[in-house]
Order: sequence, then C-alpha cells, then structure tokens
Amino acid sequence: MIRVLFVAHSGSMSGGANRSLLSLIVLLREKYGICPSVLIPEADSELEETCKEINIDVYHARYHSCCTVYRHDAKDGIRLLKLLIAPEIDRIFARRFARSLLPKFDLIYTNDRMIIIGAYIARILKIPHIWHVRCSEMKHGTRFPPKWYARMRNHANRIVLISKALQDQFSRHVPENRIRVIYNGLEVDKYLIQDRTGHAGFHILLCGHLIAQKGHIDALRAMNILNNRYGIPARLFIAGRRPSYESEHYLGELQKYIKENNLESSVTFLGEIRDMRTIRKQMDAEVVCGRLEAFGRVTVEAMLAELPVVGAISGCTPEIVQDGITGLLYPVEQADVLAEKLYWLYAHPEECREMGRRGKERAMNAFTIEKTARQVESLIAEVIVENKNAQ
Repeated sequence: MIRVLFVAHSGSMSGGANRSLLSLIVLLREKYGICPSVLIPEADSELEETCKEINIDVYHARYHSCCTVYRHDAKDGIRLLKLLIAPEIDRIFARRFARSLLPKFDLIYTNDRMIIIGAYIARILKIPHIWHVRCSEMKHGTRFPPKWYARMRNHANRIVLISKALQDQFSRHVPENRIRVIYNGLEVDKYLIQDRTGHAGFHILLCGHLIAQKGHIDALRAMNILNNRYGIPARLFIAGRRPSYESEHYLGELQKYIKENNLESSVTFLGEIRDMRTIRKQMDAEVVCGRLEAFGRVTVEAMLAELPVVGAISGCTPEIVQDGITGLLYPVEQADVLAEKLYWLYAHPEECREMGRRGKERAMNAFTIEKTARQVESLIAEVIVENKNAQ
C-alpha cells in the first residue's frame, strides 16, 4: 500500500481546489489502494470535518499561502514582506512537522501552487514530491515570491497541470518531461439533472467568486445590451461570494453599474450556493467570463447539467467548450459579442438544447473523476519507482 500525504492549501470548501482534491483521494483509496492523509493549515475546518466523515486521517501544521494581491495602498509594504519571508518561515514549520511524523509516507502531494511546505517536508524525508497546480497566473496584482517557478522546478519530481493553458505558462520555466497535463475530473452523478423547472423568459447563470478575474462586468454589459438592443426577457443570476482577500470595492462597482443601467430587475446575486443542481434546473444557459481560468470546474458542471456554455476565449475555457458544438465562445471584454451569442441561444431554443446535450456527452467522456484518478495513480506509481531506482 502506498501512503500519500496530500497537502491542502486551506481548510475551506469554498472554490474548487479542495472539492477536487477530496473527490480524487476518495477514488484513489477505493479503487487503487492508496492510503491518503491530508495536511491542513488550520484546525476545525470544513475540510477536516469532511475528511473525518469519510475516515481520512488529518494532520495539522502551520504554513502560509505564498502569494498576495497588491492593493496599491499603505499595506502593500507589509504584503511584500510577507511574500518574501513566508517561504522561509514555512521551511522551519516543515522541519517541526517532519520530526513529529510517526507513519512513513511514500510521497507528498501538494494541492496547488501557492504552498511550499509539502516540498520542504518531502525533501527532509527524502521522498518524492508531486505539485498539482490548480490556479493560473492572475492579473490584477497577484504576486508569488521571487523565482517561484525555479523553486517549483527544484522541489518537484513532477508538476501536474490541469490544462494546456497552464502548460503554456510553465513550459517556459520547467522542462517538458517534468510536466504532466491532467484535466480535473468531476463526480458525474452529482451534477446531472433529470427534470428542468419551467419558467418564463431566458435565465442565464454565472458562477464564481466575486473577484475581478471572473469578469462579471462582461455579463452585466451583455445584459444591458440584451435589454436595450434586443429587448428579450433575460435574467442573470450570479452565484458566488466575495472572498476575504477581495475588497468590497469590486462588488460596489458591479452594483453601481447595475443601478446606473436600470438592471435591478434583471440581475440577482444569489450568494454562495451549495446545491447548484437545484439552481441549474431553472437555467437556460451559463456564462463563463473568467480571465485565465486554469481549468473551469463550473464550466464542466454546467455541461453535465446540459446547459450550453458561452465562454470567454481565455485560459482553459476554449479547451473545454467546443465553439458551435457544445457551446459558444466570445473574445474577452467584448460584451456586444457575448450578448449576440446569448441572443442567438434565446432565438434558437432547439439548437440551444442540442448544444446542452452535446456538452453533457463531452463532459461525461472527457472530464470524469475516474479518468483523473487513473492518470494520477499511474503518475504516483511512476514517480515512486523512479525515485527508488535513483537511490
């Protein structure tokens, strides 16, 4: 039996990284006999509670997120200092944690690019390390410590990337033979929809944290065009919350735009929704306006729910959505084109439904957790054998 310590970037279940991690390790345990444990930076978290419910051992250690977002305010100096010292403090925490370990692990598996303690633990224990990158380089001021690619390259036997878009970023810094592209996989049955809820008008869904990278403004501008140019009864539903690291300014700007353009009756903020299947039953289409999406878990969720997706030509979205087949694509920030695509779906209901059906079929073939787990298990075995042969 292979013992693997999976290092989580946080204890939160908001967002896709930890949900993807849990789905993965459950299947690795059940189907491939891997014995997983999870390292979490805080006690009494949602992730810990979920792990305990499914009998997965949890460990705790102090460590930091080695990235920050500059806000162009007086605190940016503190943020820079944190960025510089966090990796070195985590090196100390890694030594303390490694000394406390009783079970022997065969491999450390870090679940995202902004944490480094797993790499240090692996080096101390002299066991292999896999770094699973689930987020992209982001605009709007997000920064990693200096020479972060070099640190990742020097501290990972393999780097797993969840899209070819990420591969384009990393291939400039990491040898190709150290990179493995493995798409995220979902538990298909959790997202399939049997019966849709009848409603008047045309309902559009946008899912994601309330941060600028998700491109909500594209959707709002498109709604303004749909109202004024096309005059269709469209409504936009926004699911997601403002994360703690995002200021209230961004949400304020969205609300200001809505008020100035009389969109109050056309746009609804739903907050964070746990039961997305119930929401998607009431939708006709979903928009993905995010910039530099590393993968797009909600894109696949929408496809499994038989919703045609209108997505921005950015990041991984064009790898998932086949333009004109399973959905439609539009250039980033071109809200007039987004509105045109949405109007086309509204005006062609049968083609709209057919795109949804084809999207479901593609998602069920290409983006399943079974496929992801099979590829990850093969990589884990490969790295362990390679490490033994090198000793």
